[in-house]
Amino acid sequence: MNFGRFALRDGSHILRSLRFCSLPPEIYEGGNEQNQKRTSKGENMKTTMKSAIEKILSSHGILEAFQSASDYSVRIESKGFIPLCIEKHGTRITVTNYNEQNGKLIPDPDMEFTIPIDPSTWLPVVIQHSSGSYFRALIQDENGTWKANQRQLIDQQSFASMWGRNLLQQGFADAHLVRAEIG
Repeated sequence: MNFGRFALRDGSHILRSLRFCSLPPEIYEGGNEQNQKRTSKGENMKTTMKSAIEKILSSHGILEAFQSASDYSVRIESKGFIPLCIEKHGTRITVTNYNEQNGKLIPDPDMEFTIPIDPSTWLPVVIQHSSGSYFRALIQDENGTWKANQRQLIDQQSFASMWGRNLLQQGFADAHLVRAEIG
């Protein structure tokens, strides 16, 4: 049995049993019906975190370097918004807004994605909020097989799509690129 660790407001933690099952191949980021909404003109409003990040990186001329490097790190600042950090380590990608409080960097939120099936898909692994809440959607067993907490996976896909749209609306595609480095 797998257990998730959940933070309570007073800083204590509780353990809760999580149900994980095999990852069906048809589940992809943003694939639920909430993200299939259409505008009044009939256009598909589906935006995945992957497509939003690729648009942001492309606008800064660093998409190809990001895709081809094994390790890559980017920090982008858009006036009036919390800085955006994007990191890639092999098949793991993290997307984080970092807020500074009392000299410490606080992620709000911090999402980790993996590319388990093919490069066209990012699946959410885990999300952490500034409150300390931590939710896992995927785990990898000792054989390398991905297992999903279906409810968390759908929730995180939906959140990632909304957040991706927000990042584009907040101007990160046109914002100041602070740092982009390989390794």
